[in-house]
Amino acid sequence: VTEERQIMLGIGQFSKICQVSVKTLRYYDKIGLVRPVYVDPETNYRYYSSQQLYQLEVIKYLKKLGISNGQLLKLCYDEDIDGWDQFMSGLSHQLQRKIDLLIHDIARIGFFRNRIEYLKKVNEKDGIYYNHFDARYIIERECHSLPTMDETIGEFTALYKDVANFSLSNTFQSGAMLSCNENLSHLEYEKIYVEVNISPEFAKVPNHRVLPAGLYICINNNLVDREEKSEILLNYVRSIGITPAVITEEYIFTNLINYDNPHMALQMLVGT
Repeated sequence: VTEERQIMLGIGQFSKICQVSVKTLRYYDKIGLVRPVYVDPETNYRYYSSQQLYQLEVIKYLKKLGISNGQLLKLCYDEDIDGWDQFMSGLSHQLQRKIDLLIHDIARIGFFRNRIEYLKKVNEKDGIYYNHFDARYIIERECHSLPTMDETIGEFTALYKDVANFSLSNTFQSGAMLSCNENLSHLEYEKIYVEVNISPEFAKVPNHRVLPAGLYICINNNLVDREEKSEILLNYVRSIGITPAVITEEYIFTNLINYDNPHMALQMLVGT
């Protein structure tokens, strides 16, 4: 090795310093991304300049950010500093967008956790109980069947398409709107709904609605005991002489896999 070669690094040494495998270095050589400055014609052994350490560190960092080999090839042979500046500016905007999305997702996870805490408390309730709700923003569709019926599932599919088409933020909560006959003896399904977060887009959805804030009389139920529980709630409402302004059946999913017999809560607005 000549004196000039003594400032060079063999592929093994270069690999250890850069923490890039020899296999990867050979691949980079093959595609022209990082080529050795010298290849021994007898042994075919590759040598790299110490200056290439910086080049490889930049490449490693950009690959960590998801930059493709094709983009890296273009950049590495672009001697125009303005081109690099333009690329980095665009990359900065992309990363900021990812940060904004992550912040949004963290906020939604926080909401989801709050929702889980609410569901845990609701599931502990037995018999009639009162619950105060803030205003709930929903989009709805007409539907008269039970939540596990094909008709209802199809209508929910349409609702979730509306959520996506209008770029709404789903709160992971759904339910049904019900009506009652004049003597408060029987409940009927009228509509189903999906709850969303309030946003400027909400008012653009034709089938949007706001469930009023207020005090609701509630009782938990499922498909097996739904008739029994609804009769208990209706008897109670009649006994206290109240005509509910709004009747909902909130779906309280505690199992994200099995929806055959969902937990639900009948809720009747009795005061604001």
